[in-house]
Amino acid sequence: MGNVVNKKIICWTHYDLDGVISYLVLRWTLGKKIPYKTSTPRKFREDFTKWLVNHNISDYDQIFITDLDVGEHKDLIDKSNVFIIDHHETHEKNMDYKQAVSIIKKYKSAAELAYKAFKKLYNIKLSDAQKKLIILASDYDSYTLQIPESKKLDCVFWNTNKSFDSFIRNFSKGFYGFSLEQENIIKLHEQKIKRIKDSMNVFYGKIKIQNQEQKVYATFANYNDNEISDILLNDFNADIAIVVNSKSNHISFRRPKNNKTNINLSILAEKLTNGGGHEYASGGELTNKFLEFTKLLQQIK
Repeated sequence: MGNVVNKKIICWTHYDLDGVISYLVLRWTLGKKIPYKTSTPRKFREDFTKWLVNHNISDYDQIFITDLDVGEHKDLIDKSNVFIIDHHETHEKNMDYKQAVSIIKKYKSAAELAYKAFKKLYNIKLSDAQKKLIILASDYDSYTLQIPESKKLDCVFWNTNKSFDSFIRNFSKGFYGFSLEQENIIKLHEQKIKRIKDSMNVFYGKIKIQNQEQKVYATFANYNDNEISDILLNDFNADIAIVVNSKSNHISFRRPKNNKTNINLSILAEKLTNGGGHEYASGGELTNKFLEFTKLLQQIK
C-alpha cells in the first residue's frame, strides 16, 4: 500500500464482531489508527448518504468497506478510490463493480478473507494473538463454534458499553484471553439467556420451502438472536429457526450447518424479508411477505 502516513483514509465496516475484527486487520495492515464508520447492510444507504452531506468521496485517497454487502449501492460507492472486502454469498452474486477494487468471495469471515488478501498483496506479518482473534471471528461468523471463546467474545462485544470502541481498545493487540470484568459480563449474559429460554413463546409449522418440507420454529427475542436460535435448533430439533426482534424489526434465520436438506437461507431471507446473508444464517427486515408467512405457524409453548 506504500506510504499511508499522509493519506486520507476511512473504513466503513459492519457493526458486529466480524466487522470490528475486519477493521483491526486493516489497521494492522496499514500500521496506524484510521477513522471508521459502522453500519449494517440494511442501513448502509441511509448512513452513507448522511455521511456524504459533509464529506466528498473524492477527498479520500482510500475508502475501505469491509464485511458489508453493498452490491445494491453501486451508484454511491463504485469509485476508483474504494476498496471492498466482503464474504457474503449474496454480494458474490452482485459484484460487477466497474471502478472500485473488490475482493468478494464466500468465506468463513470477512476478517479472515481480509487477512488472506493482505498477506498475499502486502506480505503482512501478524502475531499469534492477532491471528487468534481472526480465527475466533471466523469460528463465530461461520457459526462453526468449535472454539468456546468465540461465542464468549461475541458476548463481550455486544454487552460492553460503547462496544465498538471498547473492543478496539481491549483487543487492539489481539486476543490474550478475557479480563475479570469480561468474565463477569459473560456470566451475566448466560443468566439472561436462561431467563429468556424459560419464558419464551415458541411457534411451529411444517412448511414446504425450496421444495423441501421443513420443521420451522420461531420466537420473539430482543437479545442475541444467535443464541436464541440455538435454543430452537437444539431443544426443538428445528430444521429452520426464526427469531423476530420486535424492537429493531429484524428477522434472523438459522439452520444447522449439517442440515441434510441444505436449504439456502440467504434465498429465503431475500424472498421474505428483503435480506440476505449466508446459506445457513441470514437476516432481513419485517415485511408484509414475512407476516403472511407467519400465518403458517401455530404457538406451541
